[in-house]
Amino acid sequence: MTVILEMEPRTEKRSKSDARPKGVSPNQFVQSILEEKLSNGKDKDQTMTGILREMLAEGIICRIPEGITSEEDDFEPIKINGKSFSETILEDRDSC
Repeated sequence: MTVILEMEPRTEKRSKSDARPKGVSPNQFVQSILEEKLSNGKDKDQTMTGILREMLAEGIICRIPEGITSEEDDFEPIKINGKSFSETILEDRDSC
């Protein structure tokens, strides 16, 4: 998934100065922050939306891009008793 992040002007200046000693571009520097948060998050189940909200609160980015919604955070599969729906479909296909 490609995500385009818009940085606050002061954060952009800071990322330029932080990226320079590491020999990376400011974009690569912010990408490394995002990847680090994804892999080493406080909560291993933390989603991209949650991490972007965290970065917004920290002032790293100035808005969460469109198309990334909290719907993915709210998703919980419905638990049912018995066979899974996919097993039932496969059995029905085999009986035809």
